[in-house]
Amino acid sequence: MADNEFETPEIKGEGRGGISVVWIVPIIAALIGGAVAYRSMANQGPLVEIEFEAAKGISAGKTEIKHKDVVIGIVEELKFADGLGSVIVSARLDPEIEPYLGDTTDFWVVSANISGTNFSGLSTILSGSYIEVDWSGTPTESRRKFDGLEKQPL
Repeated sequence: MADNEFETPEIKGEGRGGISVVWIVPIIAALIGGAVAYRSMANQGPLVEIEFEAAKGISAGKTEIKHKDVVIGIVEELKFADGLGSVIVSARLDPEIEPYLGDTTDFWVVSANISGTNFSGLSTILSGSYIEVDWSGTPTESRRKFDGLEKQPL
C-alpha cells in the first residue's frame, strides 16, 4: 500500500426505515385538528344575505336573528350595497332552519317604537334591536338572498 492511499472504512448500520417516533405526536395532533375543523364546518348553518334600507341598530357579531323569541342565528357582517343606497346584512342561521328559507320567508328589524297609542318592541330598549324571521308555509323555492321588510307584516 502506498503512503497516499487509505482504505475507505466500511460503515455498517442497521437500516431503520419508516417514520421516526418523534413524528407520531405531531401527526396525531394534525389529524385531531383536521377532524375538529371538518366537524365545525359541517355543523355550520346557512349563510343568508338580507338587504335593508338602513342598519337600524344592527351590529355584526351582536345582533341576533330570532323566530318566536328563540335565537336561531347571528349577524356576521354588515356592508353597503352597490351605490350605498342600502345595507346588506350577512347572517349565519342554525342548520335546522335551512328547509324554511325560501320565497315565503320574511325578515324585519324589531326595535322600540313609541308613537301615539302604538307601543311595540319595548323589550329591545334594554337588549337592543334584533332581526325577526317568519315564513308562511313551506317554501317552493330555496333562497339565500332576501329583501328585508321595513316593518312587521300583518
